[in-house]
Amino acid sequence: MNEFWVYASSPVAPDSLQVCANGNRADLVLIVSGLNTGIDHATWGDEWRSRPPEWRAWLKDCAAHVFANGSLLKERQTGTRARKARCCDG
Repeated sequence: MNEFWVYASSPVAPDSLQVCANGNRADLVLIVSGLNTGIDHATWGDEWRSRPPEWRAWLKDCAAHVFANGSLLKERQTGTRARKARCCDG
């Protein structure tokens, strides 16, 4: 299981956010640039760009939530999907 860490490009008016795996900043999962323009662009790391679109959308949304709120986002799922519950550890 991976733990994803979210970083801002700078402490004041960051123009991008970066997501890395397991606290290793060299293992870039995602960079979302264009935060100041409102036209964001996602760039995926080599190991991560082949993940299903649903997973990439989930991670991008989760990272944006952590970036904006400074807190964790936890999804609650019920029934047979409960085993697939994910949490974003930022």
